[in-house]
Amino acid sequence: MDRRRYRVLIAYTEDHPDHPGKVFQACVEVDASSPEEAEEVGIAEFHELAKVSGSSWRRRIIRGEIKVQEMERVEKETRFRTDTSELAPGIAMCALHGIADTYAMPELQSAIHDAIASGASALIVDLAETSYMNSSCIGLLVGHLDEIRIVLVGTPDKIGRIFKMLGIDSLFDSYRTPTDALRALM
Repeated sequence: MDRRRYRVLIAYTEDHPDHPGKVFQACVEVDASSPEEAEEVGIAEFHELAKVSGSSWRRRIIRGEIKVQEMERVEKETRFRTDTSELAPGIAMCALHGIADTYAMPELQSAIHDAIASGASALIVDLAETSYMNSSCIGLLVGHLDEIRIVLVGTPDKIGRIFKMLGIDSLFDSYRTPTDALRALM
């Protein structure tokens, strides 16, 4: 069966005492062969994100409020790309463009490995043109923190909220522009 891209909007609550009964919404993009499969895969990824976040607050999905939207089919080549460069000796930069999901992982992995292989001690990851980042790509960044210092620039609010929800925002220094990051690293 033909696989398509879906956006799954998941309404949920938390048992956090500061916002009892407040309904939150998470957005997960998945590939599936039907809206029903997309909902289940989206819920599974949401639960995985919750596990990774390490939060002690229990999250409850409101099943009747889940929305599944089919996204336009876009070829892999136009969905994601990286532009890499060396900004200064020992400082590499990787600008991400598009949707950073499972399909983007090999290209992102390659950019990180190239920076490490070049002897860079720091990698500036520019997210200003990134429309979405899933847990796999976030995990890829976290997984390389022991090999290279990774700093983020231009992080869109919705991606920043994912980092905060996962409780990993403090692992990365964050700057408004590549120039700001470069100044801090010099």
